[in-house]
Amino acid sequence: MTSTSSPTPTWEQLVDTAIAAGASDLHMHVDQDGNATVRARLDGVLVPWATLPARVVGPAVTRMKAAANLGTNAAVLIGEGRYRHHGPDGPVDLRLTVTPLVAGGSKVALRLPTVDVHGGLDELGFSPQNLARVRRLLALPDGLILATGPVGAGKSTTLLAALAEVGGPGRSVVTVEDPVERVVPGADQVEVREAAGLTYEHILRSLLRMDLDVLLVGEIRDRQTAVHAVQIAKAGRLVLSTLHSASAVGAVQRLHELSGLGALEVAESVQGVISQRLLRRVHADCAGAGCAGCLRTGFSGRIPVHQVLVVDAALREAMVRRAPATELDQVARSAGMRTFHEDATRWLAAGATTQDEVRRVLGHG
Repeated sequence: MTSTSSPTPTWEQLVDTAIAAGASDLHMHVDQDGNATVRARLDGVLVPWATLPARVVGPAVTRMKAAANLGTNAAVLIGEGRYRHHGPDGPVDLRLTVTPLVAGGSKVALRLPTVDVHGGLDELGFSPQNLARVRRLLALPDGLILATGPVGAGKSTTLLAALAEVGGPGRSVVTVEDPVERVVPGADQVEVREAAGLTYEHILRSLLRMDLDVLLVGEIRDRQTAVHAVQIAKAGRLVLSTLHSASAVGAVQRLHELSGLGALEVAESVQGVISQRLLRRVHADCAGAGCAGCLRTGFSGRIPVHQVLVVDAALREAMVRRAPATELDQVARSAGMRTFHEDATRWLAAGATTQDEVRRVLGHG
C-alpha cells in the first residue's frame, strides 16, 4: 500500500505502484472540494490505497482526459477512453472512465494491465474432469464455445490458452479483439477501432466470406455481434467468444435474448460454455494470518473455479423448447457439469482458500 506521507505521491506514481503490486483497477473518488480517496482492486477486492489533495488531483485528471481524448475542460464529463501511460517498465495502455456523481465530485476509474498468463490450459487451474470436458469441446470442428463470468474473472486468458491449443500451421486462425490483449503466434489478429469504422459488426460481416477455421471474438456485446458469431459458427467454423452471464446455463439464455434468433438456431450453434470465477488464495507465507507481504489480508493471488457445460442431445432439445433455467441446469448437471461450489471443494481440501472466501464469491450453495 502506498504511503501518503510527505512528499505527496503523484497520481502517476500511484499507478506505477498499483501495477507493480498486481492490482487490476484503480478507483479515484473525487469529492466536491477536489480532494480524492484512492482504492486499488487487489485479488478482486478494493483496498484503501492513498489520499490525494486537490492540487494533485485536478491536473492529473486533466492530463488523463486529454490523453484519452475526453477533452480538457475542467468540468467533469462522463466518458470512456484509452491512453498510454509511461511507467518504469515501459508504456502500457490503460482504460479510463470518468463519471460525475450526484452528490458532487466525480468517480475516475482506471483498468490496469494484469499479469499476462502465457501458459496452456494445463496451467490455468482446471480440475482434471473439467479440463477433459474443455478439450472435448475444443476437439469439435465447428460451433460456438462461450467463456462467461464477471469482469476480471480470466475469461480472455482461458480463451487465449484454448486458441493456442486449437491453432497450428494447418489451420487459419483469426482473432477480433477490443483491444488485442497479446500477440498470438500464427493468428491473424484484427483490432476493433470504432472511430475508424472498424466495429465488431463490420469486421465479422466481412469474415463471413473469409476462408478460416477458428475465430476468436473478444466479446459478444450486442445483437449484431451475437448474430454474426452464430452465423459464422453455423457456417462450419469453430468460434470462441466471451459473454457476460452469471452461469453457464445463463450464457445460453443470454445469447438467445441478445441475438433475437430462434431457439433452434441458437441451440444448433452452441457447443459448450466455460463459466468461471476467481477465489483469493491463502497467502502461504503467513498461512492466512495476515502479514506485510499480503497487506494484512491473509490472501495473495487467486485460483479459479469452473462450470463446464457441454451441449448434448438432451440439453439441445431442452434449449429448443425454451425450458426454464432450473431445468437446463438439471439436464446439464445430469450430463456431468459440476457446480462452482462442487469445484471449490478441491481448493478447500488443499487449504488453498477458505469457506468465507467461497461464500463471498459464490454465495451460499
